[in-house]
Amino acid sequence: MNVRRIYLVKDKDEVFEMNHVYDAIEGRVIGGKHLTKKPIGAEPKVVSIVLLKGERFIRDPAEAATVLLWFDSLMED
Repeated sequence: MNVRRIYLVKDKDEVFEMNHVYDAIEGRVIGGKHLTKKPIGAEPKVVSIVLLKGERFIRDPAEAATVLLWFDSLMED
Protein backbone atom coordinates (compact mmCIF):
# COMPACT_ATOMS: atom_id res chain seq x y z
CA MET A 1 0.00 0.00 0.00
CA ASN A 2 1.36 3.42 -0.97
CA VAL A 3 0.58 6.35 1.34
CA ARG A 4 1.47 9.89 0.32
CA ARG A 5 1.17 13.03 2.46
CA ILE A 6 1.91 16.59 1.41
CA TYR A 7 2.25 19.49 3.85
CA LEU A 8 2.68 23.16 3.08
CA VAL A 9 4.99 24.90 5.58
CA LYS A 10 4.07 28.52 4.93
CA ASP A 11 6.48 30.18 7.36
CA LYS A 12 9.43 28.45 5.62
CA ASP A 13 7.93 28.63 2.13
CA GLU A 14 8.43 24.85 1.75
CA VAL A 15 6.46 21.81 0.71
CA PHE A 16 7.13 18.62 2.68
CA GLU A 17 6.14 15.44 0.87
CA MET A 18 6.21 12.01 2.53
CA ASN A 19 5.72 8.85 0.53
CA HIS A 20 5.72 5.44 2.26
CA VAL A 21 5.10 1.93 1.02
CA TYR A 22 3.66 -0.47 3.62
CA ASP A 23 3.12 -4.19 3.73
CA ALA A 24 -0.64 -4.03 4.36
CA ILE A 25 -0.82 -7.61 5.64
CA GLU A 26 2.09 -7.46 8.09
CA GLY A 27 1.60 -3.76 8.92
CA ARG A 28 5.25 -2.79 8.47
CA VAL A 29 7.04 -0.07 6.52
CA ILE A 30 8.84 -1.38 3.45
CA GLY A 31 10.37 1.96 2.48
CA GLY A 32 9.91 5.69 2.48
CA LYS A 33 10.95 8.89 0.79
CA HIS A 34 10.68 12.35 2.39
CA LEU A 35 11.15 15.32 0.09
CA THR A 36 11.50 18.98 1.01
CA LYS A 37 10.73 21.31 -1.88
CA LYS A 38 11.07 25.08 -2.28
CA PRO A 39 9.58 27.23 -5.03
CA ILE A 40 12.53 28.15 -7.24
CA GLY A 41 11.41 29.56 -10.55
CA ALA A 42 8.16 28.22 -11.98
CA GLU A 43 8.30 24.76 -10.38
CA PRO A 44 9.13 23.57 -6.84
CA LYS A 45 12.65 22.12 -6.63
CA VAL A 46 13.73 19.34 -4.28
CA VAL A 47 16.19 20.72 -1.72
CA SER A 48 16.51 17.61 0.47
CA ILE A 49 15.68 13.90 0.34
CA VAL A 50 15.55 11.45 3.24
CA LEU A 51 15.17 7.76 2.40
CA LEU A 52 14.09 4.80 4.50
CA LYS A 53 14.53 1.13 3.76
CA GLY A 54 12.49 -0.79 6.25
CA GLU A 55 12.92 1.07 9.52
CA ARG A 56 16.46 2.25 8.68
CA PHE A 57 17.39 5.74 7.50
CA ILE A 58 19.82 5.67 4.57
CA ARG A 59 22.73 8.02 5.24
CA ASP A 60 25.41 6.83 2.80
CA PRO A 61 25.10 8.75 -0.53
CA ALA A 62 26.15 5.74 -2.63
CA GLU A 63 23.59 3.51 -0.93
CA ALA A 64 20.95 6.27 -1.21
CA ALA A 65 21.24 6.30 -5.00
CA THR A 66 20.53 2.56 -5.11
CA VAL A 67 17.73 2.77 -2.54
CA LEU A 68 16.05 5.62 -4.44
CA LEU A 69 15.84 3.47 -7.58
CA TRP A 70 14.59 0.52 -5.52
CA PHE A 71 11.95 2.62 -3.76
CA ASP A 72 10.67 4.22 -6.95
CA SER A 73 10.22 0.74 -8.46
CA LEU A 74 8.21 -0.68 -5.52
CA MET A 75 4.76 0.29 -6.77
CA GLU A 76 5.35 -0.35 -10.48
CA ASP A 77 3.89 -3.88 -10.47
